[in-house]
Amino acid sequence: MQHKNKKRIRKGLVFTGVFTLLIGIDFFTGAFSNLYYLWTEKDQELRAFLQQDLGERLNLEAESDGVKIKIKGAIADVVQTLVFYEIEDTEEDNQNMMQNFEGAFVENQDEIMKPEGFLRYYPPDLESDINKAEKNVYHGKISLLPLTSDEGTIKLKITKLLKLIRDSSD
Repeated sequence: MQHKNKKRIRKGLVFTGVFTLLIGIDFFTGAFSNLYYLWTEKDQELRAFLQQDLGERLNLEAESDGVKIKIKGAIADVVQTLVFYEIEDTEEDNQNMMQNFEGAFVENQDEIMKPEGFLRYYPPDLESDINKAEKNVYHGKISLLPLTSDEGTIKLKITKLLKLIRDSSD
C-alpha cells in the first residue's frame, strides 16, 4: 500500500513539475498564445498586432446585395485607428475593397475621434498570399483618425465599394 502511494505521489509531482514548466514557458515567451493566433488568424499583419496585445479581435458582419463585409479587428494608438476587414462577393468572382476617402466614413467621428491627425492611405495589396487564395475574397485595412479615449464604438458607414481589377498579364 505504501509503495502505491509513493508511486502516486511521484507521478503527481512529475505532472505538477511539467505543468509548471509549460506555464512558465508560456508566461515568459508567449509561445502558446502565438500558436493560438497562428492557428486562428490568417492575416499576418493583424496577427502580429494581436500577438503583441495591441488591438482587439472583432467579429462584426453585414451582408447586402451578395456582398458580405466582416470587420475582423481594430487597432488604435495615438496616431491612427486601423480597421482590418474582409469583403466576400458571394455571387461573383470579384474582389472589392473599402477606401476611407471615398465610400467609408465614421458617422460619430466628432464624438469619439481626435480632429488632429491625418488619414493614411493603404493601397490594395493584391500580391499577398491571403488575397491570392480566393478570387472572391479581399482582405484589407483602412486608416481612421485616432480615438479620444481607450474605448469607444465606431459607427462605420460603408456606402461604396471599389471593385479591384486584376491585370491578367501581371
